[in-house]
Order: sequence, then structure tokens, then C-alpha cells
Amino acid sequence: MNWKKLMAIAVKVASFEKTTGNTNRFLTDFIQLVKEHNFSWLPETPIGSLKNVNAKSIFRRIESAIIKFCDNNEAIEKLAYRDRLGTTFTKGWANEVLFNVDKKTGDLVVEIYPGNTKGQGYHIFRNEPQFNPQLNIDGEYYAIEKNYHIKLMGQSYITGLWLDEDDFKKNLYTKRNFHKYTGRVRREAWKETEALLDEHISFDWKSKCQWQDKVLNSNRTLFNISFGYYINVRIPFDRLSQLDVHHNDIIPLAHLIESIYKAFETTLLIE
Repeated sequence: MNWKKLMAIAVKVASFEKTTGNTNRFLTDFIQLVKEHNFSWLPETPIGSLKNVNAKSIFRRIESAIIKFCDNNEAIEKLAYRDRLGTTFTKGWANEVLFNVDKKTGDLVVEIYPGNTKGQGYHIFRNEPQFNPQLNIDGEYYAIEKNYHIKLMGQSYITGLWLDEDDFKKNLYTKRNFHKYTGRVRREAWKETEALLDEHISFDWKSKCQWQDKVLNSNRTLFNISFGYYINVRIPFDRLSQLDVHHNDIIPLAHLIESIYKAFETTLLIE
């Protein structure tokens, strides 16, 4: 036996347990521990060697690249959550960067949520917020997709709205509106929030976020509202395949992760 043979068995057993809905926390934690110590001990197929799109295999390689990237950057940590893959973020206007794989195309989709809280919003609304429409990542330009997220919070998430440009009658996300209407809103001021959203949103937003049931008919005396964004950039499967060709060489893919991160960090928000 050696580590590669041992981990091949461990991964096969874990996959079987997952299929039967009987996962073993000890085994999955052990596999993650070994992966973070030396990813090459795990039976991962390089993306360039995949004959067909396999989202799980791509995801495993992206995770290995993220571990390598974080190992080389002391200020950045891989998120410890079991339900999503990502890293911490160094700027005050967002909390984390998330990585997903499109199951149909195999593309890497990298997401960030600027202004997800009132505190983060202060960094964005110093001026009228602007984002670069495209980012230079590893020498190539990629368009960003920008959408909007209005979030209501109490002790936990209450409700929210996901919007795109066509959902607005006029621009809601202004410096004035941020300072005047976001943050803590007491019940006596909820009509002002209603009027603001009625004025700016073109569809029936009250039904969409269950405003009557989740807010007006609740026992709440206040909520916190934020004007946030949802931004993502998509790296095509073909590009991943070009970079990741050798099982024992995760560095090209780790460099891609670093380039994406730096683009978000330095050029996404026009300050």
C-alpha cells in the first residue's frame, strides 16, 4: 500500500456512501485533510484529460487549485463551509469569493456579492458605484454579469429581491438612497421603504418577496436592509482544459484562481 492506493480506496468508498445517502463524517474529513496536505495523493483526473464534461471531477481540481492558492497567500483562507467552495476576501466591500462549476458546460463560475451588508455598502457608495464591465484574467478579457440583491435581515435572513437592469424604472442604487434608506429601519418607517421600492422597481416586488407575510404581518419592530450586488465571471471549460493537463501539476490552475481573485480585488470596483 501507498498513499495513492489508500486514497483511491477511500474516495471510492466515500462515493459509494454518498450514493446510498449514508456518508461518514470521519471519512470525508480524512479525505479533505489528505487533500489539503497533498492533493496529488487523490485520484483526480486533470481537466484536460476529461473526455466529457464531468462537473464533479472539475470541481475537485478547482478545489485543489484553491488550496494551493491559499497556501501561497497568508492573508487569504479557504472557506470552511461544507456546502460551498470559496475563499475569504481582503476588501471591505465583500466577504467572500465563491467558485462553482456549471454542470452542463463545465465552465468555472466565480461569484462575489459586493455590498451584501450595510457595512460593506459604505465602501461601495463613497461615490456613485461603478464596476468594470470586463476583467483581465490571466491575459484574457472576460465580461462580468452584474445583478442586484436587496436583502432584509433581522436576527437572520428574512427575505430579499434578485433583480437585473430591466427590473428598475430608474436607478435605485445611488449614494443618496444608500445613506437615506438602507440599514436599520423601524416599523414606523416601513411605508417609506415601500414607497421607495414602488417608485423604482417595475414589477410586483411585494409578492415576489412576500412582503405582507414576512414583514408586515410579522411581530418584528425593525429590519435591516442592504443594497447589494451579485457579480460573476465565467471561465470556459476549454480554457480550463488548456491549463490543467498534468495530475501532479496544479500550479497553472492555481495561477488562474489567483488571477481571478486579483482582478476582483483590484479592478472590479471602480473606486
